[in-house]
Parts: sequence; C-alpha cells; structure tokens
Amino acid sequence: LDCFFLHKDINNVVGDSSARALSNFWFLKSLFLCYLIAWCGKNSKLRSWIWIIATLLFSQLVGKYNVKIMYPCFLAGMALRNYSEYVKRYRFYIFIVSSLLFFVMFLGWDGSFLKPANLLRALNEHDLVSVGKELFVRFYRMAIGISASISIYLAFMFLFEKSSGLLLKKMSIMGQYTLDVYLLQVLLLETILGE
Repeated sequence: LDCFFLHKDINNVVGDSSARALSNFWFLKSLFLCYLIAWCGKNSKLRSWIWIIATLLFSQLVGKYNVKIMYPCFLAGMALRNYSEYVKRYRFYIFIVSSLLFFVMFLGWDGSFLKPANLLRALNEHDLVSVGKELFVRFYRMAIGISASISIYLAFMFLFEKSSGLLLKKMSIMGQYTLDVYLLQVLLLETILGE
C-alpha cells in the first residue's frame, strides 16, 4: 500500500508490468484524495459555502494525481447527486445551459490550453500576467469539462431514462459503476497493449 500511494520503487516489489499497472491507477488515488478533502470539509463545523471554498483552495495546492482539476469536478458530481430532484425537474434547462456553455467555450478553445499549467512556477517568479493566464486556463479547462460532463449526463438521462428494454435500462445507470470500465482500461489498454 505504501508503494501504491507514494510511488516508491515498486519495480522491486512487483514485476515491471504490474508496476506499470499500479502506477496507472492515478484516477483512483485522485478520487480517494478528493473524497478525503470533501469529507474533511463537510464534517467541519463550517458553513457549506465556506468549506467548499476552503477545500477548493486547498485542492489547488495538492500537486499529485491531478487533484487540482479533479476536485472541482468531484464537487460538481456531488452537487448533481445532492440536488438530483432539482436536476430531474429542470433537466431540460440545465441541459440547454450546459450545452451552450460547452459550445461557446469550445469555440474559444486554444490548443495551448492542453499544456500542463504551472501556477507554482508563475507564483515563484512573481509574474502576475502568467499567474492570471495560468488561473484562466485552469478555470477554463474545469468549466469546459464540467459543462460537457453535465451535458452528456443529461443527454443519457433523456435517451435512456424511459426505455423499457433491459439493455437500455442498464445503459442508463452505467455511469454510476465506472470502476469496472476504468480497471479494464488500465489493465488492457495502458498496461498490456502499451507494452
């Protein structure tokens, strides 16, 4: 377990393919850290909006497992779950707004946004223009990802929610059980086929 979280020399503990498979589980490690941060915030005595802002700021300091991008998405998923009745009631309007937001942001997408942001370097160099650009790119990437995810989620809800077929009912809840898909992807695509 120590090797799993701290990336010690796991090649000495397990074989090369197994080591690559373990290191490819960054998503699960990130999910665990996101859950831990949210749990600490939610169980604090702070008001909801205060712990959300505090944990969002804290998540931006975590340099491992892409937590700084994953945590806002994790909170968006929590909001979808916590307000599921509201989402179901206004799903058409939420779908339109999130789809339009995604489309507009997609039109403004720049290929340089794919480069990893280095906010700490910009802060260390006291370059306010770079800090502003890094924050803008980070926010843009999160906003476009969350809006696209909500649009896809609601599109699947529209398509498969009222279906009577067994396959379509299974597909309508498939997103709730992504661990199996993720494990297959890591083991088959990234580890075995990546060799």
